[in-house]
Amino acid sequence: MAFILINPVTLNMYNKHELKTFLKENDFEQVFCSKDWISVVKTKYKNAIKSNSHATVADMRCPAAVSFSKEKTSCKNLVFPQIEPILIHCAREISDTYAQNGSVVITTPCHQLADYGNSLNLKNTRFVSWNNFAKKYKCPLKKVHLEESPIPPGFFSDVEKNVLSVTGKDLIQETFESGNYKSARLVEMLFCSGGCNNGDGVL
Repeated sequence: MAFILINPVTLNMYNKHELKTFLKENDFEQVFCSKDWISVVKTKYKNAIKSNSHATVADMRCPAAVSFSKEKTSCKNLVFPQIEPILIHCAREISDTYAQNGSVVITTPCHQLADYGNSLNLKNTRFVSWNNFAKKYKCPLKKVHLEESPIPPGFFSDVEKNVLSVTGKDLIQETFESGNYKSARLVEMLFCSGGCNNGDGVL
């Protein structure tokens, strides 16, 4: 038995019934998380901000943005908390629940997140970008590009008032090279301009 968790971007790109049928035809059982990991992650950031009252906290949800921003700044007043991306929280639950009964596949909206997930070596679990998965199984379904991510920029608006939100490589580079982030308590950053709906694993 093979279980599959479809990332939120992909899930919203297709007719859900058609997607479920396609997965079933390829011997995958679509599964979902039972825990509200978005709330859990937001709480972790609230705690990180409280614990670092004299520093700016960096958004850790996007591995590509985190890696890129670390290259652009060595400022001691920028904190990178040990908070995993939301999809990784979800993947850990799915792996713990289903991996003992078969293989688990976690689809991602970008290749970087798939690489990050695979580096964790979760039991019987592999991460793959949706495009690679769709290509392998010759997905015939009509895909609709999302104009907005299911979790768009502004994710932290109810966590902290003083948030600087930046998306896209150029804006992230400008933000850190100029030092503009220093006046914010939290920097929200996504490597793909506009959000994960423009990830290289779903376009």
